[in-house]
Amino acid sequence: MGTKKKILAFGLAGVMAVSVMGMGFAAWHTEITASGNISAQAAQSNWNVQITQADLQTSTLGAEIETDYSGYGLKLVCPETSYGQACNEAAVARKYSSSTKRPGTQSTTYAVSSWLWLIDTTRFDMDQLGKMNTEDRRLAMLSGMEDGSVIRLSDKNTAPDGTEVDPIHAWYYYKNTSDYFGSETARPIIMNALVEQSDALVKQLRPDTYHNYVLACVVSDNTQDCPDLQFVIASMKSEDGSESSPVSFTETHAQYANVHFTLPGAWANYIITIQNNGTASAYLEDTVITLESDQDQLVLEQPDLTGEVLAPGESCTLNFVVKADNNNSNTLDATGTLSIQLPYVQADLATAPEAGHTHNN
Repeated sequence: MGTKKKILAFGLAGVMAVSVMGMGFAAWHTEITASGNISAQAAQSNWNVQITQADLQTSTLGAEIETDYSGYGLKLVCPETSYGQACNEAAVARKYSSSTKRPGTQSTTYAVSSWLWLIDTTRFDMDQLGKMNTEDRRLAMLSGMEDGSVIRLSDKNTAPDGTEVDPIHAWYYYKNTSDYFGSETARPIIMNALVEQSDALVKQLRPDTYHNYVLACVVSDNTQDCPDLQFVIASMKSEDGSESSPVSFTETHAQYANVHFTLPGAWANYIITIQNNGTASAYLEDTVITLESDQDQLVLEQPDLTGEVLAPGESCTLNFVVKADNNNSNTLDATGTLSIQLPYVQADLATAPEAGHTHNN
């Protein structure tokens, strides 16, 4: 009997323990959070102000841009569709069946055609090529021979040191009626040899100005008009095939070639184009534009850049002109350095507040 009571008491105690736990209360709790995303994404917001073009122009007379042409030579530029015509003027046709001469071998007797010329592009209007009629063409080439701006490859010429230079000899090119044989192998040989020998010739005859010349085919007889027989075969390029440029530039820096003035009033125009490819306006401030010279014979003219702003997507072309002014002197004797610094900045932003906290009653 006593044993059963103990078990019951134990049982009641267990129930009471569960009841007490069920009557507890959680502490009041409120959790407040705040969050915000921050990003810097180049695709959506970026700063990109850069030079996209630069050029240097000079007066026609009295100003010369200094360029290193030591590595320049004639390079073949005419399309392959013109190889046949150019080869015709550089070759002597022989019947395949009767000639023992191999295609591309050079004659020791015959000169190339009188239609092949070396032309000074600074003194001869190259825009005429392909447009000259018979009489205009004849007069243009005669005038060029008189003033020395053109050299005919079929003529005997005289070098500056008095050396007599023979005409360029022709190459053999097989012919049977209207068909040419060996053209696939002969044409490249003839074209490359023609350009190589023309390059050597112009450097011998015009050692100071050879870089101005091109090799061209221009009809020189009474053949009617023939615009298709007026074209450039080779032009002057550097060893890597690039043409001379008075300016080299990166996205942030432009380097201009030296300019030499020889006449009062001569000028050089320094041109630079800047593009804002970013998403924020670019403000030009604190520009530094100077012409340092040991004399007062060089004069700088510059634009007013006060308040200059470049909006996103907008470009601006600036030009700065330097002139030679002898100041009533009988000589020009001055050297100078032009320096242009154009700092573009974003708009000023309001000063950020300091982090902190305040209590209010």
